Amino acid sequence: MWLYDSCIWVEWLLESRIGASLKAEFLTIETSIVPTLVQFELQKWGARELGETETARLLALTTTCTVIPLDTAIAIEAATLAQMHNLHSADAIIYATAKLAGATLVTCDAHFATLPQVRYLKK
Repeated sequence: MWLYDSCIWVEWLLESRIGASLKAEFLTIETSIVPTLVQFELQKWGARELGETETARLLALTTTCTVIPLDTAIAIEAATLAQMHNLHSADAIIYATAKLAGATLVTCDAHFATLPQVRYLKK
């Protein structure tokens, strides 16, 4: 099971080196989860960078994966992880979602690099 961080979605959309390296595996629907917080971050980025139509397509694509809303269990786990690993709230929520779902977080954000259950792809 994979959880692609917002930065990975952006790399994939921009067809960067990292995005291209994930092309074959990215968005294998049966094994990908998307937290609603990642949808929020992609909506925010897309509105700034893509425009309304392309952003709507991007968000529609996220719904082909298993979407996981923020709930109490994730919030509690995120608070613990934020303190334990000195993570900002959004990062802690995304990481907690991956941990509780038994997924590996795929990211290019360096602050996740040494954490368990993370596949870090250096830019």
